Amino acid sequence: PASYNKVMDPEIKEIIGECICQKKEDRYTIKDLLNHAFFAEDTGVRVELAEDDDGKKTSIALKLWVEDHK
Repeated sequence: PASYNKVMDPEIKEIIGECICQKKEDRYTIKDLLNHAFFAEDTGVRVELAEDDDGKKTSIALKLWVEDHK
């Protein structure tokens, strides 16, 4: 798509490219994305899968962890 070619950041472009592969088995899974270095920055917020992803579900459950530095 024309909009994909406008993405300038190579890391973002790689992530998008892996998410839009035509073959489902070649696409990133949610687990792949959660473990990607781009999303690994320590921001005090962490997202994890709440249950195993078999790749067949139409929705997923996630856990959101927020650090509270009081």
